[in-house]
Amino acid sequence: MFAPNASAGGGFNFVSFVTRPTVILRSLALLSAIIVMGVLYDNGEISGFSVYNNNSKCLSFIRGTAVSAFVFSFLLLIIELVNAATSSLKGAASFLSYVDAFISSLYILLWFIAFVWTAHEWSDVDTSGAESKYKNAAQTGIAFAFFSTLFWSGSSYFAVRKGVIEADYGNGQSAEYAGAADPGTAYAAFEGEGY
Repeated sequence: MFAPNASAGGGFNFVSFVTRPTVILRSLALLSAIIVMGVLYDNGEISGFSVYNNNSKCLSFIRGTAVSAFVFSFLLLIIELVNAATSSLKGAASFLSYVDAFISSLYILLWFIAFVWTAHEWSDVDTSGAESKYKNAAQTGIAFAFFSTLFWSGSSYFAVRKGVIEADYGNGQSAEYAGAADPGTAYAAFEGEGY
């Protein structure tokens, strides 16, 4: 899909793209959403009743959060891939970073609500006679809701950080080059001449 020299500034390095913290966190968030969807759509109900204390709203909330988180984390990964592989989104990089931060912050809230709500409902369930696959499904949903809160928190941090850097240093310029063209700093050879 993307040629090795797809960007205007040079080649696209897939290994450096995959090892970015944002890509790793979004991939983990995507995987977490898949796990939550899988276990709760498969074993989230026993004879039509929710494993979370027969609260169908709680089950629907965590399922909906997982589905929408899957879609948004996939879209954010695609946007980051296009942004890394081409220079077509460089002008909107700061804006996209803040949109990413907003979406990530929204999913921090949604996953945290899902975690607290499902944990509360699960604490009221008598698990003595339940089959283990339903117990495991409920506990997996709770655990990965918590992990997703952490993954989206990291994504939000890096999105805000990237947005601040883009806003401070211009579009497409990274922080490592930020001090290189600062007119207030003197060159080492001319320090004594006041330049």
